[in-house]
Amino acid sequence: MRTAPQHRPESSCVEQCPLRRRRRRRPQNQLNSHHFPLTMGGKAKSYIREGEPHLKPFIVVRGADKALEFYQKALGAEELHRLRSPTGKVVHGAIRIQGCLLMIAEEDAENGFKSPELLGGSAGGFAVYYEDCDAAFKRAVEAGANVVHEVHDHFHGERCGTIQDPFGHQWAITTLIEDLTPEEVQKKIDDMMAPPS
Repeated sequence: MRTAPQHRPESSCVEQCPLRRRRRRRPQNQLNSHHFPLTMGGKAKSYIREGEPHLKPFIVVRGADKALEFYQKALGAEELHRLRSPTGKVVHGAIRIQGCLLMIAEEDAENGFKSPELLGGSAGGFAVYYEDCDAAFKRAVEAGANVVHEVHDHFHGERCGTIQDPFGHQWAITTLIEDLTPEEVQKKIDDMMAPPS
């Protein structure tokens, strides 16, 4: 006499199906910093968030937590948010310096995010305008920045000094002292570089 096949619970069938096993989502704690689940927010009303600039620079640092604290102390930055991976690494930080947005990420060389420390220098820098560049420069140095150029008056109508932060990025701390047109600045350049008569 043939016996009826034993009934298997649905969960057991799911576990034994190779296709279903491949579809199983990884637990949240196994997601790396570049695989976050989608949020439950509503559909975007525009291609950009209201009030955000169309160009948002970001920098890579080794030690993002320390960098975020340093920029607040040295440059008067306002922290907007600090997002972390499941391992605690800062994958996206945002600050505002003198009204301008700057994004920060932790070094992740395997995914192409390399800090100046890894590269041996930085190919770019920032110019930040303060009402009193001397006081702002002094504050940054006291917070731990290294002096690249002392504050002095420049031919292009600005007074500024350059510092390098502990993470390898350079900042020109600047105050406008003479309102010159590009043509006037170009004439000064020409005069400075003209061969002696």
